[in-house]
Amino acid sequence: MNGLRLVVLALLAAASVHALPKLDADESMKQIMASMKNKLPSDSEETDALISKFSSMLDSVEFDLDDLKNLDEAETGEIGPNFNSKQFLAMIKRVSKSSWQKRCKKISGDDNAYDKAIAAGETFVTCIENWGGVEEIKKSFNRSMEAQEYTPLYKAVCPARSGFFECTDKYIDSISSCYFQKEMDLVHKLDRMNKNLLNAFCAHEADDFALFELEGEGMKCVHQSMTELRTCSNKALYAFTERFLAKWIENEHFDYRFDAEDCKAYDEIKSCFVSSVENCTYPKVKDFFASFFQIIRDETSCSKL
Repeated sequence: MNGLRLVVLALLAAASVHALPKLDADESMKQIMASMKNKLPSDSEETDALISKFSSMLDSVEFDLDDLKNLDEAETGEIGPNFNSKQFLAMIKRVSKSSWQKRCKKISGDDNAYDKAIAAGETFVTCIENWGGVEEIKKSFNRSMEAQEYTPLYKAVCPARSGFFECTDKYIDSISSCYFQKEMDLVHKLDRMNKNLLNAFCAHEADDFALFELEGEGMKCVHQSMTELRTCSNKALYAFTERFLAKWIENEHFDYRFDAEDCKAYDEIKSCFVSSVENCTYPKVKDFFASFFQIIRDETSCSKL
């Protein structure tokens, strides 16, 4: 279900990408700053001054994404003593665009590769909107949440998934001129993983959604096994953080590929999750965890070791 939820969220995000929210230095950030201040020594005048200065800077960084789109890329103005967020963002936008243009030309040899990649992004959004599956999935998702009955969602997502895959395939092909081969290999791995997770889920009958009904046998088993599952989650966090740091520090160039030790750690995590639900009377819980981890494993170098 995690894979399906990710796909649903991706579909909803793609459909609403043209209506991005306003970004502000809001109350939540101010509350975090106040909390940090309360936890620091109260007799530190330097700490108080530093936090006040940082809070003031946060208050000044208020902008709408429309402002970001309309920033004058050619003029950043003269840099003065006061921090100017729009001036700073204009510089970032100008340099980013210029660097991407050079990168795309370097990879493809095409002077217009950057513009084509930008156009591909707009085409992708249009493709999703014209696909027609988004609205039905939204409605089905809401109905499923209200009724705790997931059959409508299954019937909306699974038959329509090929249209979404077509949109993503076209988009990935269109942006390949701006990405190095190693990067594209990773993009294709993630794309295959996403497709395989959804295809595996949709290969079963609609009653498989019973696994995720809040009062169903599947969720009862998950709740009963929650202590073990949380332990497995913590072990996963520790294991992959440890492996990431080791690769980052020990090697001259960071490499995301799994080696034998990574695969061993991954298999131990998989076994932990599967064994946590070993005694479930509803067998599809165990099948779900086993399939989920195996699909991901198949897209790593572990499949070749």
